Amino acid sequence: MPELPEVETIRRNLDEAVSGLSISAVEVRSPHCLAMETEFAPDLFAHALEGRSFTGFDRRGKYLLARLSGGAALAVHLRMTGRLVHVPAGALEPAGLSPRHVHLILHLSDGGRLIFYD
Repeated sequence: MPELPEVETIRRNLDEAVSGLSISAVEVRSPHCLAMETEFAPDLFAHALEGRSFTGFDRRGKYLLARLSGGAALAVHLRMTGRLVHVPAGALEPAGLSPRHVHLILHLSDGGRLIFYD
């Protein structure tokens, strides 16, 4: 499980790299990564996020909290081996990233992506 200092490092990196960008599309590859598992959850989740901008990142314990425009927030727990990584526009995905373990991709307004994998 990522330890608290590692979660804080991820928070700082995301706050610097992603704040101010908006979510242009949401790709839910594994619905089980969402807290609400229903057949409609991926569509509802995507609809709630698309068009919103990141206004900053906080941390509560080992939860990452992405503050979004309109007063919304996205809470992410990395679980045992999860990662939330920013991939800038035009950059390759991180080495060793198996498509099988990518659960969520947030496509950003600048062409980059925010990827949750575990």
